[in-house]
Amino acid sequence: MTKPFNEKELLARIEALLRRTRKSTENQHYLIFNGLEWNQESMELKFKDQAISVTPKEFALLGLFLKNPQKVYSRDHLLSSIWGLQSQIDDRTIDSHIRNLREKLRNGGFPIDNHLFTVWGVGYKWIKGNAER
Repeated sequence: MTKPFNEKELLARIEALLRRTRKSTENQHYLIFNGLEWNQESMELKFKDQAISVTPKEFALLGLFLKNPQKVYSRDHLLSSIWGLQSQIDDRTIDSHIRNLREKLRNGGFPIDNHLFTVWGVGYKWIKGNAER
């Protein structure tokens, strides 16, 4: 009886896939984007080596956006991801945190208006490059 695949090759492919997966999740704790450094381990946010002070929720929101560029997040999804499913917080709280985050990043010199966009009627989205509104 012939095997439809080579077991050694299958194991090698599985190991390679696991290595790539581990690398991508390991790098998710420290991200650099256009001079903006987001470090989950130390809970530090810097732009061009200057610290930017943000709240833990703002830090978590930014991390979610940086890890998943181009993805549109609804307010409900952001609430459940950052505050948890049992949260009794109004979804407009997201708007306040986003506004504060934008202001802090703008004051720190980061060109936030080129990257964090409101998707009207839906939520928010992080764009990697410069995009037109």
